[in-house]
Amino acid sequence: MFTGIYENCNAARLDMSSFVNLFDGRVWIESVKHATIDAINNIDNADYPCQWYERELITLLAMEMTRKGGISVLDFGGGPATTFASIIGKLPSGNLQYHIVDTPANCELGKSLFPTEARILFFNASPDNDLDFQLPRTKYDIILSSSTLQYSHNWRLLIKLLIECEPEFFVLLRLLTGPMPTFTTIQSVTMSYGPYKDYYAGAIPCTFVNRNDLSAFFEFHGYDVFLDIFGRSYNEELKQLPAPYCNGHLRTMIFIKKRG
Repeated sequence: MFTGIYENCNAARLDMSSFVNLFDGRVWIESVKHATIDAINNIDNADYPCQWYERELITLLAMEMTRKGGISVLDFGGGPATTFASIIGKLPSGNLQYHIVDTPANCELGKSLFPTEARILFFNASPDNDLDFQLPRTKYDIILSSSTLQYSHNWRLLIKLLIECEPEFFVLLRLLTGPMPTFTTIQSVTMSYGPYKDYYAGAIPCTFVNRNDLSAFFEFHGYDVFLDIFGRSYNEELKQLPAPYCNGHLRTMIFIKKRG
């Protein structure tokens, strides 16, 4: 459920009785733990399906690993390496460095689930400010953000910070976007999977970014649209909001660094 229309996350937070990052809370952590363990247990299962939104990512990673022999990936908001566990068994062999930035609870969980996995490194971001993080290297081949950009304290500044890593590809999965004006709302999150299925996890500011605004921002910073795929409509979830804010959807958008 989404309630209210705000200019930015700060304005939305002022309208909340309190703010606790639900992505660092018990309900969320136990749920992603369940999903990640399930993926780990099926890493070598060729018939285990990936998530629908991971298919383009797998194709891109396989293409780049085959072309280069090895790649570096920064998964911003990658949790306890849930996406890594889901896709790694479907990729060709090659040198892969997979770095994850997330809240301390997600990173600690990931370290416990992958104690001997040398390809993964975890780095903490502040639960109160996703822009407060330090990276171990200055460049990455691919930046990945899956269902993360919309929860950023400042999506423009986050993109700008990550683009400083000079990735060839910037991958946005499960992006909340659409033709509506860019706006922030408050999302009430109910878990849809795991041991806390249908359990209320909490509320958090969430930004729907206008698709053209996003493309223009990336173009200004030297990136073209490489892939743009509609996922599913969010109009049902947004129906209580007035027009034009009730017209949004999930989308996969991949941007490529301009040549020359």
